[in-house]
Amino acid sequence: MVQVVSCWKLVDSSGKTKSVSTVLKKELKELIHSALMKTTKGMLPSAFFQGIIRLLIQQDKVTRKKALQVLCEAVRDADSLISKRERDSNSHLRSSWRHLEGSNFDSFVALCLEILQLLDAPYDDLNKSVRLAAISALEVLATKFPSNHMVFNKSLACVVKNVLSDDLAVGSYCLRAAGALINVLGPRALPELPHIMKNLLKRSQDVPASSMVYKESPEENISRPTSKDSIMLAILSTLEALVNNLGAFLNPYLNDIVELLVLHPDYLSESNQKLKSKADAVRRELSENVPVRLAFPAIQNVYPKAVKSGDVGICAVFELLKNFVGKMDRASVSGYHANVFDLCMRALDLRTQHLASIKNINIVEKHVIDAMITLTMKMTETMFKPLFIRSIEWAESNIEEDDHAGGRNICRAVSFYGLVCSLAENHRSVNFPPLYVVSLHRVPL
Repeated sequence: MVQVVSCWKLVDSSGKTKSVSTVLKKELKELIHSALMKTTKGMLPSAFFQGIIRLLIQQDKVTRKKALQVLCEAVRDADSLISKRERDSNSHLRSSWRHLEGSNFDSFVALCLEILQLLDAPYDDLNKSVRLAAISALEVLATKFPSNHMVFNKSLACVVKNVLSDDLAVGSYCLRAAGALINVLGPRALPELPHIMKNLLKRSQDVPASSMVYKESPEENISRPTSKDSIMLAILSTLEALVNNLGAFLNPYLNDIVELLVLHPDYLSESNQKLKSKADAVRRELSENVPVRLAFPAIQNVYPKAVKSGDVGICAVFELLKNFVGKMDRASVSGYHANVFDLCMRALDLRTQHLASIKNINIVEKHVIDAMITLTMKMTETMFKPLFIRSIEWAESNIEEDDHAGGRNICRAVSFYGLVCSLAENHRSVNFPPLYVVSLHRVPL
């Protein structure tokens, strides 16, 4: 394997001379790559990892990068290292790749430590393409061979440190690798949580407005360009891993997380469905993994900022609130129904304020009322009736005694009737017609 990679280096360097045609160079590389893949298919994990280490300790970038590429490709295809015809006769080899033990695992740890040394090298001493390949290799190894070994804790600390790299491509790759490592470590990633959140939030603020923040040159031969979208997706992937594995420990950071998810324009824009879809998924998982007692104060705190940001931000806040309410158990409903209802009533008053930031109050009210309906579906009639009476009183009351008070009262009536219609559609079995009839006569239109 080491000798074949040396041949690759020879072919790559020969391309600089005119005596070797581009077609021949390409054909030779394909043959060398095929030979490498066939060679790795018959190797025990310990031998393979030791071979990669021998290649990584060399100083030239071509050898290091090719070694890391071979590592990623071979590990991804570990389950198919043996052909179907050879499976029965090579069951021990297949088992060695599926369950790293003994010398195989020791070699695996040594390989991870060697890759970490590459990442810790000064930026002037390591080619950028090699650094990116090393980060990708850590992500692949963590995904394919999950383990609670301390080497993954060291790996997480290393990639988190590089999230704030001046090279945005490195930062993006490190975020993805951090998400993979968090998924592997689970609660064991907790010691790194403060550093992860600090660097992740700082990175999210530093993303430039331009759509392309890094573009690879042809000679770098990196397979994926790093755009603004890829960085934003990497942030979401890391947040998703944090929410799924450390949701109960995110309380100190929930204000920032909620604000990022519901107010960042890139996570709300309909023009990028891939990014918005991923953000929607993270928002749903946040409601599933974080207790409402921790999340509701963060939603309350972000609401004033959402009002200033406009329709989309407010709608995102109440869509998130609706998700949380939908996951509330009986004890949470009993403890928080009044507070949630108050926040919704506060939002229904936006119609009276005629804010310049709100372009379509009807869409905003729909999201607010949907959250209220989700709440009322979980409430008992005893909980519901006092709040409904309060909504009638709210609709009847004037905000302030001036010439425009009547106009404001009409705006409240419009919002109130929208609420009543939705309640009537969703609560056909609830016994509140008398209150409904009273409200029809008492609230002016």
